Amino acid sequence: MLYMTVKQSTIIPRLYMFPSDPSQKQENKFQGYLRIPISRPEDAFKLNSSFRLQIPSSIANNPKLQHRTDIPSFFRVVMKNTGVDIEMELIGDDDRTVWNDLVPKDEYLTDSPSTCAVLCSLSGSAKQQLGSVRKEFVIRVSEPVLNSLLDGLLQDTVINQQEMESVKVTAERAEKARKIMDMVLGKGNKSSSRMIVLLCKIDHYLCTELQLTGVEEPT
Repeated sequence: MLYMTVKQSTIIPRLYMFPSDPSQKQENKFQGYLRIPISRPEDAFKLNSSFRLQIPSSIANNPKLQHRTDIPSFFRVVMKNTGVDIEMELIGDDDRTVWNDLVPKDEYLTDSPSTCAVLCSLSGSAKQQLGSVRKEFVIRVSEPVLNSLLDGLLQDTVINQQEMESVKVTAERAEKARKIMDMVLGKGNKSSSRMIVLLCKIDHYLCTELQLTGVEEPT
């Protein structure tokens, strides 16, 4: 069984080896960890055998572990969060691979605003990201999303009431989208970042289509 906690700069997987599948009893035990579906080994592991876990991108790992009946054995790994698929390989006593699997990034990167923030460093500054998708944003964004975006930008003090009203009086959807985009871009990287995070929260599908990944700028 695999559990993972995902932070902005690191991922911490915990891979458990059980004599049987106690998923219903263990599911709520690890607060802050996400259960990730993985494949089962083709053959059962021998009890009291030793194993080691290999993850190419890990920066810290447990030593070799024994598969026991009295307590669950688990590997705890620390790795940099680079937003890529994660390869895992379990090696037995004889240095042969007894299990391997690939965890796609979509399994551990959810659609929450904090997860939208994870990949910013891989994609350039927020202002650059936002400016590069201006044309597609204007074409694709819907009127309800624009209205929700305006409310969020006002609540987060990215724009003021007067700026919000100047957009709302615009009748055409596309022109309204242009005004919002240009207004936020003109306010710099921090405001652009906040708009991307809000857009990921309001319309994750559009955010994915535009390949936007934003992060809150430090205050």
